[in-house]
Order: sequence, then C-alpha cells, then structure tokens
Amino acid sequence: MVEMEMMMEQLKQFFLDVYLRIEELNRALVHSPGTVVWKGQQRRYSYWQYYVKGKKFQKYVRADALEEVRRQIEVMKQQKKRRGALRRSLSMARGALRAFGVQWQEVVAGYQEAKQEKERRREQYRKAKKAASKKKYAEQYKHLTDRGDLVASKSEEIIANLLFSRGIRYEYERPMKIGKWHLKPDFTVWRKDGSVVIWEHAGLMDVESYARSFREKLKIYEIAGYVPQRNLIVTVEEKGAFSAEEARRMIEVYMLG
Repeated sequence: MVEMEMMMEQLKQFFLDVYLRIEELNRALVHSPGTVVWKGQQRRYSYWQYYVKGKKFQKYVRADALEEVRRQIEVMKQQKKRRGALRRSLSMARGALRAFGVQWQEVVAGYQEAKQEKERRREQYRKAKKAASKKKYAEQYKHLTDRGDLVASKSEEIIANLLFSRGIRYEYERPMKIGKWHLKPDFTVWRKDGSVVIWEHAGLMDVESYARSFREKLKIYEIAGYVPQRNLIVTVEEKGAFSAEEARRMIEVYMLG
C-alpha cells in the first residue's frame, strides 16, 4: 500500500514536471519559428516571416540583426521539437493517471492551489516583516504564524498556531503596565468568559541572565494577581525542544477554549 502511494506521488510529480515545462515552452513560443524571406529589388530587404494562430506576419530585419534572427529561429525550432516530445510524454502520463483513477485536471488544480497559498504566505510574511521591523531586536522575528504574525521562536509559533486553530482570542506581545514596570507578555489570552490569562514561554532558562530576568518578570506578574495554576501559564524549553502536546495540555488545563 505504501509503495503504491509512493508510486502515485511520483507519477503526479512526473506529470506536473512535464506539464509545467510545456507551459514554459508555450510562453516562449509566442509564434511559429518562421523563416527569413527576402523582398525588394534584387532581394535587398529581409523579413522574419512567422505565423500566429494561422495568421501570417512579417517583421523587417536590419542587416546587422540578421544573424541574431536566424539564431532565434533555430532556437525556436529546437523548442518546438522539444515541446512535441514532451506532449507525447504528457499524454502517456495522463493515461497512467487515469489507470489509477486520477484526473489530470485535479493534479493541476492541486498544484495551482499550493502555488497560490505559497504566494499568499509570501505576501503575508512581507507585511508581517514590515510590521515587526519597528520592534526592538526586529531581526529575531522570523517565524510566521498561521494568523500572519511574526514571532521570535518556533515554540511561540506552535503556541500561536494552536490558539488560532481553536479560535481562541489572543494578542502577541501586547504591552502591559504593572506599577512602574512595562511588560510585553508573550501571549495575552482571553477565555470565553472574558477573563485574561498570561502565557509566557521561557526558551533560554539554561542561560543564567535570561533565567534571572524571567524569574523577576514572574514576580511582577504576581503583584498584578497573575499566578500559575490560575491565570499565568509558564512553559519551558526542554533541552532546546518544545512539543505541541504540551501546549495543547496547557490549553485544556487553563480552559482557554
């Protein structure tokens, strides 16, 4: 079964590769290769004669450009020949797909959807990068969440995506003032009843300066009434790793959604 699925994926990829190469050649071959024809007295003037959808066109060619035109004609002839061979391969690939019960149009549609999604995410990243450029240490923000925000670590991306996928309202690094302190919790999360939960993720607790600063931050939260087991979530990297399962468990334990 696994081998069959692998074979199917390879066949789809082969079909797409051939299909896209033909599309590329179609864009290059905007007209037939054509030929050079001569006109005028004593055949003094040269023209590039070619066809577009059966309609004949002639384009004047200067004497100093004649060799370049002949080179282009030869290149187009080779491209046309290559396209013919690819079309035969494409026909066989379509037949193989039909034998597996797959319509080639579905393969192309899947590719187009994936391409559009990739372009959407690229544009999303561009906008998020522009917004993050105003932040301190802007270069640290490089992980794009499903919602379209840039966060500072892969672990924060995991948390943000889980919150977003469950429809849980949250803000990333929302400014908060507690007494004389100005803080930016990793995540400010709202339960359905409107109560607020702070979620801090400690990624570098093995670095003493970071750990000391993080512990001080927790003490400030406590002044404002944010304490673990009630309305303050603290997750920690374990040997440089953080699992989505741990994030899911926190969402359930703190009844976030």
